[in-house]
Amino acid sequence: MTQHNSILFVTMNSIAGQGGDSMATKEILSTFVDDDRVSTAAVVPDPQGSLPLDLDESRIYCFEPLSKNSTTAYLRYAFSPIKSVRRALQEYEPDVVVIRMYPLGIIPPLLSVLSSTPYILLSRGTSYKSLRYARVLRQLYKVNARLAAEVYSASYEIKQDTDRARTKSQPESKLVPNGINPDEFEPKSRSQMRDMLDLDFDDDDFVVGFVGSMGPRHTLDTLIRSLDKIDDLPVKLLLVGDGPELDSHKRLVKENNLSGRVTFTGFVPHAEVDKYISACDITYGVTQQDSATPIKCFEYLGYRPTQQDSLPVESAASYRPAVIVNSTVAAFAPEDPSPESSISVSVSIASVSVPIESVPVSVAVSSGGSSVGVGVGGAARAILELSKVRW
Repeated sequence: MTQHNSILFVTMNSIAGQGGDSMATKEILSTFVDDDRVSTAAVVPDPQGSLPLDLDESRIYCFEPLSKNSTTAYLRYAFSPIKSVRRALQEYEPDVVVIRMYPLGIIPPLLSVLSSTPYILLSRGTSYKSLRYARVLRQLYKVNARLAAEVYSASYEIKQDTDRARTKSQPESKLVPNGINPDEFEPKSRSQMRDMLDLDFDDDDFVVGFVGSMGPRHTLDTLIRSLDKIDDLPVKLLLVGDGPELDSHKRLVKENNLSGRVTFTGFVPHAEVDKYISACDITYGVTQQDSATPIKCFEYLGYRPTQQDSLPVESAASYRPAVIVNSTVAAFAPEDPSPESSISVSVSIASVSVPIESVPVSVAVSSGGSSVGVGVGGAARAILELSKVRW
């Protein structure tokens, strides 16, 4: 990205929520705010409380947040930023406007172009083709991509769509995949974390964990129902987070008499998440949508020891949670991912490769295909196969 002295960051995603979109948006804005080389202002939905980052209030331009989930509300919301964006462009006079892509977010790009201010588009997801009214949203995205001076795409799929939308005279979008800073993920002892967090797990319990916003796409109902098919091993669930489906999941647990096998923590600050992931044996990252960039799975995979050889083999699994993600889980020895060190089984939709007991577990996520939900039976069998690391 070309160096600029002043940046106006515009987003229609909340920076005050607890979901993945809010967390990611706040992190993007924080990156600009923390950079001493640039001056940053922001146009954001009103956080309706204290601002969740260190930014001068005089450089925050707020507009009315989304009121409810309805077609009418979304159409109104598309025009909500008009006054705030105009005011910010006039008062702040930025060198460049940086906009996080939003399906109906066409007003900020148009105002930027009309003010002769170049704008950069950050395109992280494929909601422009996966939501209702996709035909209309695709056209809006095409206009958005063409108006941008530069586009940064989070996946090769998004880059392909963006480059097709832009004219031949425009530069191609730049691929900047989602990722994590592995230095922020410090592995911790499984047993110590279970004790410290006062989790109701025995040492022999095989714990499947999930961390995130509990929305429909995460298919946690499938994971919960899979426990009915696992009655001969002490498999338990640790579900960390809040979200629209939390109460529904709690009712499902109660209706199926699984209260003793499922622990809900509610919202946990991101800085504390590492402790909960470390308390798990494997972690769950299935998402039921056409396309996804699973940051939560990158975080799951970040918890591995930096000096593997210093760990005794029998305890290595406690430092290396495996992942059930998309249509494939691949677990293999870090230095020797050979057939001799792994066994493979077909599990319904999922294909799972599990190392023999004497090999420490490392995990890689398959890069192929669209994300799919795993059936109840498939999830149960995947858990049973991965539990062989312990038993």
